[in-house]
Amino acid sequence: MLPNKFSTGSSDLIFDRHYTQSLQQAFSRITNELSNAIEASGSYVYTLSEDQSFAPLVAGGPITEAEHALFLSKVIYPETDVLAYRITARSGTLFSNQVQTDQRMTPSILTELMASAAVAVPVVIGEELIGLLLIVRRGDEVNEYTSAEIR
Repeated sequence: MLPNKFSTGSSDLIFDRHYTQSLQQAFSRITNELSNAIEASGSYVYTLSEDQSFAPLVAGGPITEAEHALFLSKVIYPETDVLAYRITARSGTLFSNQVQTDQRMTPSILTELMASAAVAVPVVIGEELIGLLLIVRRGDEVNEYTSAEIR
């Protein structure tokens, strides 16, 4: 059994497991609300690891079990995922209404999620990149993000 509190060993930070679970629940609510507010097919939150890979944290919105399983099983690396590379190289928001042919986003996790449109928002504290928020739309119909939604 794990203790309720543990040290990361790499710093003086101590994480409380109950706090972390509450934080994940809050992120889950945010991803669901965000997906509903802008009619997205799903929202995904990743955390940036020390090795510069993005580890899955929470997903929300009207995603299938298969999409959720894919998200949870897939750490994304800048070396193999174009989107992860772009976010780590230049921490700015990226969006595309043609994901499958956009060289800034393909190949990436978005390709595997069959996204047709996506917004990728770096999560930054101060100057430090700590994560990634993906907001995805799928489907063959015109489902482009408007400039108001991207703002």
